[in-house]
Amino acid sequence: MIGAEAAAKSAPDGYTLILGSADTHAINPAVFSNIRYDAIKDFAPIALIGDLPMTLIVNPNVPAKTIEEFLRVVKERQGKMTYSSWGIGSGSQIAMETILQPGGLQMLHVPFPGSAPAIAAIMGGQVDAMMVTLPTSAGNHVSGRVRILGVTPINRPAGSPDFPRAGMPPGVAIWVGMFAPAKTDPAIVALLNREIKTLMEDATVRASFAKTGLEVVRSVAPPAEFARFVEASFASWGKTVRAANIKVDLK
Repeated sequence: MIGAEAAAKSAPDGYTLILGSADTHAINPAVFSNIRYDAIKDFAPIALIGDLPMTLIVNPNVPAKTIEEFLRVVKERQGKMTYSSWGIGSGSQIAMETILQPGGLQMLHVPFPGSAPAIAAIMGGQVDAMMVTLPTSAGNHVSGRVRILGVTPINRPAGSPDFPRAGMPPGVAIWVGMFAPAKTDPAIVALLNREIKTLMEDATVRASFAKTGLEVVRSVAPPAEFARFVEASFASWGKTVRAANIKVDLK
């Protein structure tokens, strides 16, 4: 949020940009009541870069091997199961609420200061489940320390096991994209979009992003299309946050 605020207040000359995400432009604006920037009005969307796939993981002792089985177990044990996250109002927490809310299901949220201790609690059996990015969970799944029940992206990341897909709701992945400050000349925004499109068509660049676990877009869309995507994401994540009554005040 500090970086997003700095970018929002920078000169709209095309030289200060921000690699924003679902967190900076959809989740945090809904969670933090006194956030110091407007995610929609203070930025000029340039291009969507890709998604960080999210996975639903459980302790191997949880009697479920699919998301459908998991939801049945949660319903049977309504309010008695737990899930961890990397913090209150984090993408991890909101993603789990996206899975639970349609069925009116409840689990106890156990926030941790980071994904590492949150996953350690899953492996140790202190917590039942978590929504976390694929690069963070894949190795632990392969080793048997956690079980992946579902992954968000459509395309299987290169070189990864064929994880289950069914049951994961759309729009849960943590997307990332490039923004400029609002009032940046549309010609500059269009130029930056074309340059990013050229870069993202380079095999070396795509491979470099893939190593981080990012599932890059097949083709970079025009700024107007990215702007519509951001507004839809803002509305969707915000709806989930409000339904779960998740609020944090900045000090």
